[in-house]
Amino acid sequence: MAFCGKCGSQLHDNATFCANCGATTVAAAPGAVATTPVVTIPAAPVRLEESKGFFGSLFDLSFTSFVTSKVIKFLYVLSIIVLAIGAVVLVVMAQDQPRPIPVVSILVAPMRSFFTCCWCGYKWKFSS
Repeated sequence: MAFCGKCGSQLHDNATFCANCGATTVAAAPGAVATTPVVTIPAAPVRLEESKGFFGSLFDLSFTSFVTSKVIKFLYVLSIIVLAIGAVVLVVMAQDQPRPIPVVSILVAPMRSFFTCCWCGYKWKFSS
């Protein structure tokens, strides 16, 4: 009777693969269990800034983690939302104007929002 060296389950006679885990079998004496080397990979170290949440970083009195990067990300997303709403409002308000203005606003409002968003992201990234 043979056993799998990886999972320890019983193997059928003349089996070349384990039916339970799919590992290849080793020709060994009956009753002997083949050992497979176990390789352990150490876990990546967790940075202290990532382990704390927003409020943990906000009320960190030892100043080991900073909340500034989290606030900047929130403000950037908020500015994208405000720019998108502003573009929609600009297009809707331009619909009451004479003929070329609504078409121009449909073309210009999204481009203006996109370039303003890119400019704000550039300024926030390189100002710190």
